[in-house]
Amino acid sequence: MQSGERIVINGRDYRLGSILSTSAGSYGQVWAATDPTGRAVALKFINTDAMSQADTSLHGHWHAHLEREIVFLAGLNAAQSRHVVTLLDHGRVNDQPVLVLERLQANLGQWLAQQRRNGAPPPDLACILDWAEQILDGLEVIHRAGFVYRDLKFSNILVGEQGALLKLADFGSLKRQDGDSTRSCMGTPATMAPEQALPARQGADGCEYVVDYRADYYALGLLLFTLLTEQSTTTAQRRLGQLLALHGQEGARQHRDQLGGLTGDERELLRRATEFWTVPARPEQEHGGAALLLTDLLDR
Repeated sequence: MQSGERIVINGRDYRLGSILSTSAGSYGQVWAATDPTGRAVALKFINTDAMSQADTSLHGHWHAHLEREIVFLAGLNAAQSRHVVTLLDHGRVNDQPVLVLERLQANLGQWLAQQRRNGAPPPDLACILDWAEQILDGLEVIHRAGFVYRDLKFSNILVGEQGALLKLADFGSLKRQDGDSTRSCMGTPATMAPEQALPARQGADGCEYVVDYRADYYALGLLLFTLLTEQSTTTAQRRLGQLLALHGQEGARQHRDQLGGLTGDERELLRRATEFWTVPARPEQEHGGAALLLTDLLDR
C-alpha cells in the first residue's frame, strides 16, 4: 500500500494518506485516509510485514485479532463509544479484515509531546483526574462487554477536542473475561501488569497466564504515575523488565517477590504532585472512580 492508493470497502472509495501507527510486533497497521465525502478517517489493516515474518501456521492470529476488534466495536452504541473509538465501517480487502475508524487529533503521547514543544505547561491535577475518569469510563465499557483490555498505554489513547476528550483504541489484545487462563503473553512490556508477563504456572504444553480486569487498572496506575510525576515509569516496573531480561518469563516468576511497590522517593514525588488536593472523606463524590484510584495510588 502507498499514499494516494484507492481502497474499496463495501463499495465505498477511500484514499490513503500516511501511516499513522505501526510497529514490528503489532498485529495492525493504521493509515490516515479520507472517505467518499472527504471526511478524515483511519483505516486499520493487518500488519502484513510482521505477519510475513512469522510461521505460516500463526497467520490466523493476525486475522483473529482484527476480527475480535471488529466484533467488540460493532457491538457498541453511540453512548458506549463516548470514550472508545468509533467503528464507522468494516469489510475485507484481499481477503483480509479492514476497519474504518474515526480519526482524532493524535494519541495522548504525541499530543503531550506537541504541547511541550509549544511551550504549554504540563496538565494540572484537575485535568489528569478528568482524563482518568474518561479512561475509566472506556475501561468499564470493555469490562461490561466481558473483555480485559490488556494494552492500556499512551499510544492507545486518542485525543480529541484539543485535549478535552479521550478515547481508547486498538483492541487487538482483548481477552475474554471468563476466568480462564491463556497461553499468550499479550501487552506492552513497559506498561503491562506482572501477571501478564509472569506465568502463573508452566506445564508440558507451555506457560499459562491468569489475567483479569485488575491488569487494566494496574496499567492506569502506571499512566497516572507518569502524568503526575513526569517520571517514565516506576522502579518496580523497571525491575520487572530486568528480571525478564535476566531470567526469561519462567525464571522471572521465581523472583516475583523482588518487584516490590512504590519506593519512598516515588511516594514523595506523588505527594508533592498532589499536595494541594484535599482527599475528600468519600473520594467517589469528587471525580468518581478516578479519585478512588488516585487515593489508592497515594496509599501504596
